[in-house]
Amino acid sequence: TEEDVLHTDNLPTFNDVLSEEESEKLLTYLTVPYLAIPLVLNFFADGRAGALINDELRILLESLVFETRNHSHAVRMSDLVPQPREARDVALATRFGLLMEDLVHSPV
Repeated sequence: TEEDVLHTDNLPTFNDVLSEEESEKLLTYLTVPYLAIPLVLNFFADGRAGALINDELRILLESLVFETRNHSHAVRMSDLVPQPREARDVALATRFGLLMEDLVHSPV
């Protein structure tokens, strides 16, 4: 959660590629539903594209953008929020992957 990031004493700097402030910003962006992908892409586009030479940061970005989650042919809507832990994988399954899911369902 965002609070976990903000209350962490030692944030990763990815082998000193990012400052602690930049790392806090990046990790906080990862906690924002439906906006994590555009926020993180903008983070790297804002003069930090060279940071992607770091394997950990590149893998983090690739995982965020191309994460598939579980696959589901049908869209399932649930009235139960929050979902029980054992039901989350099925409830959060996507038809086309997280990027497409965010693009389709994010606020315009």
